[in-house]
Amino acid sequence: MGEKTIMHYSSSQKILLVSEGNFSFAACLAKEFGSAVNMVATSFDSKGNKSL
Repeated sequence: MGEKTIMHYSSSQKILLVSEGNFSFAACLAKEFGSAVNMVATSFDSKGNKSL
């Protein structure tokens, strides 16, 4: 599998996505790269967040 580049992101980089929310951006990158092995995405959900 070769290296893929999207704007300033590269599939060969280690990518950390902090406070990603609903993970849609992380999912989009993983889909375009064909993998998410070099990616970590986090989200923050406070105890007071009862939006579900």
